[in-house]
Amino acid sequence: NEMHPGLKFDLLGAQLEACKEIGVNAPIYISAGFDEKDYDTHPEWRRKHSLDEKENEKVHEETHFHLLCFNTGYLDVLCQEIEEVMVKYNPCGIFLDIISPKICYCESCIRDMKALGMDIKNEEDAKKFSIIVFNKYAKAVNEAVRRHSDTATIFHNSGHIPKGDHSFIDYNTHLELESLPTGGWGYDHFPLSAAYVRTLGNKEFLGMTGKFHQSWGEFGGFKHPNALIYETALSVMNGAGCSVGDQMHSSGEMNESTYSLIGQGYGRIEKREPWINGAKNISDIAVLSQEAVTSSRDAMADTGANRMLLECNYLYDFVDETADFSGYKLLILPDCGGFSEEFTEKLNAFINNGGKVISSGESIVKDGKFIIDAGARFLGKNEFSPTYFVPSFPTVNGDTAYIMRCNSYNIEVTDGEVYAFCQNPYFNRTREHFCSHMHAPNNTESSYPAVVIKDNIAYIGWDIFTAYAAHGHLCFK
Repeated sequence: NEMHPGLKFDLLGAQLEACKEIGVNAPIYISAGFDEKDYDTHPEWRRKHSLDEKENEKVHEETHFHLLCFNTGYLDVLCQEIEEVMVKYNPCGIFLDIISPKICYCESCIRDMKALGMDIKNEEDAKKFSIIVFNKYAKAVNEAVRRHSDTATIFHNSGHIPKGDHSFIDYNTHLELESLPTGGWGYDHFPLSAAYVRTLGNKEFLGMTGKFHQSWGEFGGFKHPNALIYETALSVMNGAGCSVGDQMHSSGEMNESTYSLIGQGYGRIEKREPWINGAKNISDIAVLSQEAVTSSRDAMADTGANRMLLECNYLYDFVDETADFSGYKLLILPDCGGFSEEFTEKLNAFINNGGKVISSGESIVKDGKFIIDAGARFLGKNEFSPTYFVPSFPTVNGDTAYIMRCNSYNIEVTDGEVYAFCQNPYFNRTREHFCSHMHAPNNTESSYPAVVIKDNIAYIGWDIFTAYAAHGHLCFK
């Protein structure tokens, strides 16, 4: 590549030398896929978001970074740049940013999709092809690094570690959990991600937050010190290292206020290093991740289960179907089903060996039936919404009916013990039948079994974890 016209010396080289002097390892950051110079000089490399050229033109006019397609000559140039960096600096690692499979309709992608017999107008085909291109990118980049170093770390940052996608995870030597709470990730994201990646066993990982009041790219923004103190503490308690992002001013001067702020977070961690170094997280509870089962990042059941367990100070991990459950006392299956036959066999083996299970919603339902003996028969989804939870045990506001704004399911108890009941409203809210501002009250004349326990298996007939994420109602917990 070429030096920025405003520079008169090798800035990166000088930074690396300064880091070396104080014993700091410094991986080199490359924004793979974003290069405004190449975007302008090679329009044939541009990623096209849509088959509609007007939509592509809108993206072209945006005041922001513009993506290039890895299925073009750009990938060759990127690999040459990486090799140049490896030869010139011999870095300890390479960090490639903003990387994930992305649908593209450039000439190269359309040509290759058609050659594979794919339908360019079919979004599922386009998604499949985007994964093919991503794999091509990751293999090429890793080979470019490895041609010059056997030890350099490699991380492809997508802003999220997808649960259950081991192919993506395996391209990395370690994992970095990008998770700025104020930057769109929220405070649920990091502990949930960490609870999953620490089960992978062979990957070191760190938590990545920022010093910014809001998100990346903010000059002059500083978060409250308490936030950074909490976020660094959250990293180490979840078995992660710490990374706090900053942004250099164009003058090249370091901002002392930034490092004073970061120091308040790191200072507390430094004092606790004797108890942190070499420590391992131990968990009694495993939660089967809804994201790992459905491949949907918008997995509210995961969020709800994570909040409940975190708030109650339980020791827990999130796992996918490949995990070994034998070391856990309890397995939680939140709301969503669709498991493989292999998982069903593992689940029954876990139960037969004394493991306990909490299931909810449709998590243990397949073809309209329970896949394990929960002491009840599954009768299907309840037509009423919302419904009411009537416990047979003490709960937050005593013996009463609690509103449940989520899907509920009907069961017929066979030989399980009922722990809570469902009451329906008098009617669903329609133009012809409505009461008050929101919904009809509970019909106290009819109660139906909703929570049942048989031996080691508990079943809850509501999408209770999704509901807790959406509403935070204490009685759910």
